[in-house]
Amino acid sequence: MRTFVLVGCAVSVAACQEEKQIEGQPRPVKTVVAQLSKPERILTYSGVVRPRIESAVGFRISGKLVERLVDTGDRVAPDQVLARLDVADLQLSAAAQLANVDAAKTRLAVANAALARSEKLLRNGYVSKAAYDTAKLEVDSAQGSLDAAEAQLRQNRNQVGYAELKANAAGVVTQVNAEPGQVVTSGQTILTIAESNEIEVAIAVPENELTSLDTNMPARIALWADANVAATGKIREIAGAAESATRTYGVRITVANPPKAMRLGMTANAELRIAAQPEIHVPLAAITQRWEGTSSGKANVWVVNSDTQTVSQREVSLGALSDDGVRVVAGLSEGEIVVAAGVQFLKEGQKVRFDEKTSEIANKS
Repeated sequence: MRTFVLVGCAVSVAACQEEKQIEGQPRPVKTVVAQLSKPERILTYSGVVRPRIESAVGFRISGKLVERLVDTGDRVAPDQVLARLDVADLQLSAAAQLANVDAAKTRLAVANAALARSEKLLRNGYVSKAAYDTAKLEVDSAQGSLDAAEAQLRQNRNQVGYAELKANAAGVVTQVNAEPGQVVTSGQTILTIAESNEIEVAIAVPENELTSLDTNMPARIALWADANVAATGKIREIAGAAESATRTYGVRITVANPPKAMRLGMTANAELRIAAQPEIHVPLAAITQRWEGTSSGKANVWVVNSDTQTVSQREVSLGALSDDGVRVVAGLSEGEIVVAAGVQFLKEGQKVRFDEKTSEIANKS
C-alpha cells in the first residue's frame, strides 16, 4: 500500500512541475487582422415594364371615322395607316378649289394680254401712262389671286392626306379610343401607341434609399414570372419630387437590348448594387461575452500587441451578423490583431504565440 502512495505522489509532483512549465510558455492562439472591407448592398425593387415614349395619336382634321385598321395589342410599323376619315367632302373642296385655280390662271392670262396691248399703244402715244399703270396693276392682282388659289388648293389636298392616320414610329397599340362611324374632332385621341424601340422599368424608391441612387447607375432587370428572362440597364431618370400618395420617388431604368419575352406591362425586378461604407468584421469565435445580436450589443475581444506579444481585453460595439462573422461598429481599428480562437484560456497581459504572417499583414495595414 505504501508503495502505491509514493508512486501517486511522485506522479502528482511531476504533473504540477510540467503544468507550471507550460504556463510559463506563450500560449499558441489563432489570430486575424482587423481589415476594412467594402461590401456591396443589393437593393431590389419591383416595377413595371413600360415604354419610354407613349404617344396619343389623332387626326389633324375633323370628320367621320370610316375605318380603323388596328386593334389593341397590334404591332405597327412607321408610316403604317392606322385609321381613315370620310374624304368625300374633302375631295369636293379640293376639286372646287382646282376650278378656282383655273379661273385665276385665265384672269392672269387676260391681264397679261391687256398689259401687252397697253404697252404697245403707250409707245405709239395712243394711251396715257395712267391707263398703262392700271393694266399693270391688274396683272399684279391676277398673279396674287392665282398664288392664293394655288395655296388653298395645296391646303385642301393636304387635308385629303390628313384623312389617313399614320404611325410616326414602330410600336404597339396600347389603347383604342374611337370606333368607325364616330365623328371625331381634330386633335382627339384615336389610338395610344407605345414606341417599341426603347423600353424602361418604372420603380418606386423610398426617400431613405434615394440618396444611394444616381443617373447612369447600372441595374439588372429580370421578369418576376421568369427570372431567366433578364437584361441589363441603367437609371435614366430620378423624379425630383415624391408622389403625394405613396411618398416614394419614381425612377426610370432604361433596358438595353430587351429580350422578346419582356413585354410591356409585365412585372419586373430591378437589382441595384450599392457600394456600402467600409466595415470591420471579426469571427464570431473572437467574442468573449454573450452578444445579443442588436446594433447596440457590447462584447469583448482580445487584442494582441505585436511588440510585446501579449494580449489585452477590449470592449467593442457590435453590429449585425454577416457571412464574414459579426460587424464591429466601434472599438477596433484597421490593422489591429485579434485573437480568433482559444479566447477562453486567455488572461490580461498573457504572452501568446501566433502566426508571423499575421503580424506582417498587420504591419502593412
